[in-house]
Amino acid sequence: MPRLVRTLAAALLAVAAIASAEARPSRLSMFPGTVAVTDGTVIPPGSILRVNLHDLSPGIAKDAAVAKQTYDIEGKTPIRFELPYNGSLIEPSRLYGIAAVITDSRGRALWETRVPIRVLTLGNQDKVDLVLRPVEQPKAPPEPTSLALDCDGLRFHVDLSPTSATVVLPDAKVVLPKTEAAAGKRYSDGTTTLALSGSAAYFQTSRKAYRNCKVDPEPGAKPKR
Repeated sequence: MPRLVRTLAAALLAVAAIASAEARPSRLSMFPGTVAVTDGTVIPPGSILRVNLHDLSPGIAKDAAVAKQTYDIEGKTPIRFELPYNGSLIEPSRLYGIAAVITDSRGRALWETRVPIRVLTLGNQDKVDLVLRPVEQPKAPPEPTSLALDCDGLRFHVDLSPTSATVVLPDAKVVLPKTEAAAGKRYSDGTTTLALSGSAAYFQTSRKAYRNCKVDPEPGAKPKR
């Protein structure tokens, strides 16, 4: 075989070996840990544990993750996990932390770590026991206690209490006891009826039924005279 051919063949083999080595995935390390919840609640079926390994060094985006993994979980805690990560990405001089959140099947956060736990480098631990606290759910806005209704031109004021609705009409005032309703709220004394559902309402007197009422939940709204 001519020398030039042998040289080209050797070069091609070297290139192929390098390409093959680069194509092989790096061996992943496993970071072990457990998660528990402070309120002792049994994790419901369909829940998802999301564990992230963050670079906490200055200048790094807060939500940037070096590694992340999700797990289907349920039952009593603590629950064990192993987070796969690429050890070649870990730099001894940088600061890393583990954070986790448990969500329901729709992605709504139920428990979370308030701050990441420092791990791996700078003398920090190589395993972790995470304690997750309940996520504070947004409070529903308070229900209005004072409404203004416009029913086909008849505008009047309503004060609501847990047991009744006081309807202040232009020429009269009537107190309607709260009754059972399949949806929304219903108040009736047998003659006069008020039904509320979101921004819509139905109002009926002994003389007329108003089916296209609009609700204006403004506190302190007064009847238009």
